[in-house]
Amino acid sequence: MSSSVLLKALETKVAGVLKVALPLSLVIFIYDREITPLYGAGPTSLLLDKILLAAILLSAIQPFRIPKQIRFLLAALALTFAPNATYWVAAWTARRTNPVWGPAITHAFVLGPLSFLLATFVVEMEDPDAEVCRLNRR
Repeated sequence: MSSSVLLKALETKVAGVLKVALPLSLVIFIYDREITPLYGAGPTSLLLDKILLAAILLSAIQPFRIPKQIRFLLAALALTFAPNATYWVAAWTARRTNPVWGPAITHAFVLGPLSFLLATFVVEMEDPDAEVCRLNRR
């Protein structure tokens, strides 16, 4: 394979990952800033990375493929409901007066599904290497 074909494949992979990594990092940043005043910085960040890692790993090892149209629909619905869900789930769990389980439940019910759906776009995107190999065989 020529270097230009390899460079184009690498460029396609990086562009696909960046299309999801930037919105996901923005969602995490806004989510963290929204619930930190309610719980404090310590309890909010205690399990945040673990729940994010679990959601992203779950999207990588899921045994079924989600069609692209369904992924777009679910991501749009999740992004639409995320601000209200973040507020109401956090307000409900803050009333339980448990400083560790409140943020953990909020992370699991709000940020977990959202990061799962956004990470699924990267996991299930078309493999540019397979496309390049297919084009070189012709």
